[in-house]
Amino acid sequence: MNAPLMKHNPAFLTPEQLRSSFVVRRRDLDIVLRYIRDSTGPSNQHVLVLGSRGMGKTTLVRMLADTVARDPELGARWYPLLFGEESYTVSTIGELWLEAIMHLGDQTGDARWQALHDELRAERDDDRLCARALAQLVGFAEEQGKRILLIIENLHMLLDEQMSKKDAWSLRHTLQNEPRILLLATATSRFGAILDEEQALYEMFATYALEPLDLTECRALWEVVGGVEASERRVRPMQILTGGNPRLLGILASFAAKTSLRHLMENLAQLVDENTDYFKSHLERLPPTERKVYVMLADLWAPSTAREVAEAARMEVNQASALLHRLVGRGAVVEAVVEEGRGRRVRYRLSERLYNVYHLLRRRGAGAARVQSVVDFMVHFYEEDGLAGLLGRIAKEAKGLGPEERTDHLNVIEGILERIRDAKLRRELVDSLIQAGVLSWPDVSEGLKKKLGRVLFVEAARLNREGQSPLAGRLLVMSPGLSIRMLGAALLGASGLWDEAFTAVEQVLSSKVSAVSANVVLDLLVDAVAAGHVDRALTLLEGSPARISFEPLLVALRQIAGQSVQAPPEVLEVASDLVRLIEQQRQAKQQKASDDADASGSPLSAVMTPRRAGKGRAASGK
Repeated sequence: MNAPLMKHNPAFLTPEQLRSSFVVRRRDLDIVLRYIRDSTGPSNQHVLVLGSRGMGKTTLVRMLADTVARDPELGARWYPLLFGEESYTVSTIGELWLEAIMHLGDQTGDARWQALHDELRAERDDDRLCARALAQLVGFAEEQGKRILLIIENLHMLLDEQMSKKDAWSLRHTLQNEPRILLLATATSRFGAILDEEQALYEMFATYALEPLDLTECRALWEVVGGVEASERRVRPMQILTGGNPRLLGILASFAAKTSLRHLMENLAQLVDENTDYFKSHLERLPPTERKVYVMLADLWAPSTAREVAEAARMEVNQASALLHRLVGRGAVVEAVVEEGRGRRVRYRLSERLYNVYHLLRRRGAGAARVQSVVDFMVHFYEEDGLAGLLGRIAKEAKGLGPEERTDHLNVIEGILERIRDAKLRRELVDSLIQAGVLSWPDVSEGLKKKLGRVLFVEAARLNREGQSPLAGRLLVMSPGLSIRMLGAALLGASGLWDEAFTAVEQVLSSKVSAVSANVVLDLLVDAVAAGHVDRALTLLEGSPARISFEPLLVALRQIAGQSVQAPPEVLEVASDLVRLIEQQRQAKQQKASDDADASGSPLSAVMTPRRAGKGRAASGK
């Protein structure tokens, strides 16, 4: 059974639902609990949990309150008192303690506290309100024989926007001198009232920052919310897309509970549309000038400098820098110092990565196309069950379509056959397609029928060591079909004829590349780079009109070539995985070449072993 997902209101979960859905942040819970356990003396260590929106602050503090209440030792010493996620009605210190009385009435169900709250609301003098409400709260602690664990969310809003500095000093006095109250608060980031040594709450808190979920945690959350098992390979693109943000990952997991990864990514536009209200409210809370800078940063997409943002927003660099710092303070933007050349530079990006996708899809145009290209690449690179499973789904779907509707399906079937290199698996796939009646469909061309037969022939020729791959490759690259040409290029590359293979690829990339052709191009170029042809592959991609479709691979090739690269974090993460894949294939090719050299000097070995590149950076892949 799937765990319920409360995208924006974890407070709506029952205690049982909260416990069943709390599968990550356990280490964070233990660390924050330690502060509570250690507060046994005449003063308490107040705690501030930091994290951008959606990082799990509300879920964490509510799970902590539940844990304290159920723990025999902690429950005997502490009474958790939870405020709501926002406290918009609080504008004075008196109203803060009045709010505590209201929540105490709600939690205890005792009518006397509700009556007291109604009585205190009539008090117009805030000093008297503060004294009376606080005295009642402390009296409750004495009555229970426990200390109060006061949990207040979004403390930055209360202290920086809603309450006066005088009220902040009053709060400090209480926290310093009243051991029966420990404040556990949350905020999106460090804020003025705790950073400035002249402010009231300077050095009052032990701060604990929530980090993005790692891959293992993302997988655990995905499985609980989606109700299905998932490999890390399947969840990895979701981690990249969401930046390890639990709220956004939960949204994706709930949407994709029983669907394929490919289906999920194709419906990304629908996903962000369903969450438009959330994204719009997030944006509309910002002041106009900050909103402009925020949107410009979303438009740029890649981590950007203050100067780049200023140029996009048509404002002075100093103004853009100041506004970016405000956004960082709100937790809406993340800043990072990066090494560039011989120096260091500060770059900024949105803290909620999925907003970038939302923004660009709403804006459409080239930006949206760029996002879709990265998404398509991720789907291709990370597809969990491989092309064998995909072929079965495509054939099943195509069987129920008319001739005009399944043209793409037939093209994809060709592409899958081109990719499969394992002889036994390839024969099984062809046999399964024949048994499914694909060859009997009236719209299947004679060329495809011959193609299916040729696969078996090529495998048989290869098994018989007749060395037919170069000849087959040269014939196929003459075909008018782009996918067939790419099959020919792949055969030429596998035979070590890389000059001929690159010529064929260049011709294909000069045309509008289909998804099928793009997949084969990607595989071929990865093989080429692993064989030592990084410079040739890089030059080919950089000069191609289809380069945007291969952006992660282009970034990976530039990194291998030792070039300085600036790209969005999602692209950099996928590129780093590609670099590792290429290195693994390069080592495998070297081992195979060594093994072949030790084998009998058959003609087939000479044909099938890729030519070794010369010494140097391109050959080493470094």
